Amino acid sequence: MKRFLPLAFAILALCLAACEREPSWIAEGSHERERAFFGVGKASGIRNPSLRRTMADAKARGQIATRLDEFERALDKAVLAGMTTGSRAADKGPPVEVFRDTQVERHLTSVQIVEHWTSRKGDEYARAKLELSSVLEQLAKAPEPHATAAQAQAAFDELAKR
Repeated sequence: MKRFLPLAFAILALCLAACEREPSWIAEGSHERERAFFGVGKASGIRNPSLRRTMADAKARGQIATRLDEFERALDKAVLAGMTTGSRAADKGPPVEVFRDTQVERHLTSVQIVEHWTSRKGDEYARAKLELSSVLEQLAKAPEPHATAAQAQAAFDELAKR
C-alpha cells in the first residue's frame, strides 16, 4: 500500500495539470468594473516567450485605448447633456475631445499589466488595468477642463452597464 501512495499522488498531480482551466478574466474580456478599465490581450503563434509576452501586453493596452475612446464618446455625451441642463460646463464653451492623441497616450502610461497566463498551446494572455482615479486626475490637470468628475463618473457608469 505504501508503494502505491507516491504513485497515486503523481497521477493526481498529472490529472490536475491536465485539467488546467483558463482564468475567468480571459472570458470576461475588456470591460469596466471596480472603478477601473480592464483590457485583455492575446498573443499566439510566437515562439519567443519574451516577444510573445510583450505582444500580449501591447494588445491589452490597445484594448484599454479602445475603451478610453468609448469613454470619451460617453463623456462628450454627458458634457452635452450638462450644457443643455444649464450646468457650469455651459459657461466654458463647446465641449472638446478630451482624450484625443496625447491625452490617450498620457492615460496609457498609467496602465498596469496585472496578470499573465499562458495556455498549454503556448498562447499568452495579458490583463491590463487603468484606474478611473488616474483618468480623473488627468482630467483635472487639463488646461481647460470641460468635464467634471461627476460627468466622468456618469460616463464610466454608462460604459459599465454595457
